[in-house]
Amino acid sequence: MKVASFVISLWWPSLLFMGSAKAQVPARPSFSLGACGGDWSLWHVMDFAPKIALEGGFLVDVLPTTNFSITVTRILTGCAPSLASEHSLPLLLGYGTSAGRIHSDTEDIPPVIAVSGCVCSGASLVTSTFATSLKVPMVSGASTSPSLSNKALHPYFARTIPPDNLQVRAWLGIIKYFGWTRVALIEIQQEFSMALASAFLEVVIEGL
Repeated sequence: MKVASFVISLWWPSLLFMGSAKAQVPARPSFSLGACGGDWSLWHVMDFAPKIALEGGFLVDVLPTTNFSITVTRILTGCAPSLASEHSLPLLLGYGTSAGRIHSDTEDIPPVIAVSGCVCSGASLVTSTFATSLKVPMVSGASTSPSLSNKALHPYFARTIPPDNLQVRAWLGIIKYFGWTRVALIEIQQEFSMALASAFLEVVIEGL
């Protein structure tokens, strides 16, 4: 048994997640990484950073071995939990005739060993639920739902951005610092905005 380390460079805020994968090593093993995001945008090129870094020779002084290859499989969830449910399970299970994969006589796609994303919390909650059952680590640089902090439900999920309930405590600190007694909260009918507004109201009530 050999241990091959991998690095996933998150597209935002471009921090590093270090992990390891164990595999029976032939001449040059290949590890498949998953990327779960919204619509295609320029910054999503960072989902491919580990592959670019490995093939460009930038990890020689970082990893104990670079005798492996990386493939990246990307799914677009459109920030919709329903699409995440539809596309994340094939990402995690893979396709082919091997045991445990979604059966296919025409495709041979290995299951991923880690997931970068998702962007939106709703998609991350669904994907993390599937990933937890398969013990696949997942890192997001944008999902801020406090629900994802529940390690009993999401033990393999991590993020590089604070959850909403910590962000709004900073807002409350600013309000108290300036002595404001009246504050107007404006939200849009969108998942992130509504969740942030709800978390802010909860923190304000706690602080009264």
